[in-house]
Amino acid sequence: MKNPLQTVFGKKPKSAAEIEKELAKLAGKLADHQRRRSELLQSAEEARAAWRDSLADDDDVIAAAKAKVDQLERQADDAARTIAEYESAIADAQERFRLTGDQERRSAAAAALETTAKKVDALAPEFEKDVAKVAATARKLMTAIPLETGVFNVSMNARPDERPEKGNGYASRREAVAAVLAEVLLAELPELFDFMKSGNYTALGLLAVADPEAQQVEAMAWHRRDVVGLPAASAIDALISSRLRGRADRIRAGEIEPDSTSIKISKPYRPPAPPVEVRIVGLRNFRFLAGEPGWKPHTKIIAQGSADYIHEAVASAAISRGWAAQYDSNEGQAAIERQQTMRSQRVGALTPDDCSDLGDPLGLQRAYEIAKAEAEAHNPDAAEAARAVG
Repeated sequence: MKNPLQTVFGKKPKSAAEIEKELAKLAGKLADHQRRRSELLQSAEEARAAWRDSLADDDDVIAAAKAKVDQLERQADDAARTIAEYESAIADAQERFRLTGDQERRSAAAAALETTAKKVDALAPEFEKDVAKVAATARKLMTAIPLETGVFNVSMNARPDERPEKGNGYASRREAVAAVLAEVLLAELPELFDFMKSGNYTALGLLAVADPEAQQVEAMAWHRRDVVGLPAASAIDALISSRLRGRADRIRAGEIEPDSTSIKISKPYRPPAPPVEVRIVGLRNFRFLAGEPGWKPHTKIIAQGSADYIHEAVASAAISRGWAAQYDSNEGQAAIERQQTMRSQRVGALTPDDCSDLGDPLGLQRAYEIAKAEAEAHNPDAAEAARAVG
């Protein structure tokens, strides 16, 4: 008998897509054979009933009825064996599909990492060239500053054991140029910096270089390294390209899963631009709401004849009402001179009741109410406790 599976298999498919098509074809043929066997079993049951009915007839009629039963049962048995072969073939194809699909996922993930490494390596010469230009200019900038010149005050508590210039309260030209480079990088590439608010100061630092695949992740602190720095191309290879290729090799070898080292990408943090402030002089006593959006605003007073920096929108509102003037304007300078001559005439502190109300030009009260409502919605128990205390 011709093997019914010979035309199905032929040459073993290689890709997961081809194996998937093979599985669909096998499943269709299996369903056909299962349907055929069900029909044969039904026919065999009917033939057995006819055989039993013919037992009182002539021997030839009985023999013909029995032969029909035997033929249908043999065909049903053949169909059962064929079904078992198809089920075995499907199980084999499913395993090949699993293994091939896993290998294709690994190959695709590894190839993507290697492609990224190749693109990074291609940028290494340009990066090295540009870094060399920056380094040359930074050296010129440092040379322009006399060696003994202290540039700006440095806290004596700042890295006391690490500063070569320890004991000196001023930043050296080396420290000054380093600070300039850090500020330039911060301005051009703020997403490379971490920002941490602590107490009344903000600390920032470049992202720590670490091994993402080590069990104990440790930053590459300079005092634990054999070399102080690497050339640009070497740094790119050591920190990026070689790591990507190494991860690709481990994925192909089955040591890690293709998606085990991926990270969720979020929008890089960029510090908000500080609000534009304008220096004004009060032409009368006035008050307005000030503060940070989302926080409870406070009342700020601008006294007549006093100068202060305030938000551009607030300054515009006050100037448009004639309550303030630009600091460097003739009107502003005249108001300062008048106040200097009248300063001794006022008795007691200036209170909000003494001031005209400019209101809330920045919409801070509404922003606070919205933030408060959102916080209460997320934590109703805390909000209820706060109301009870209040």
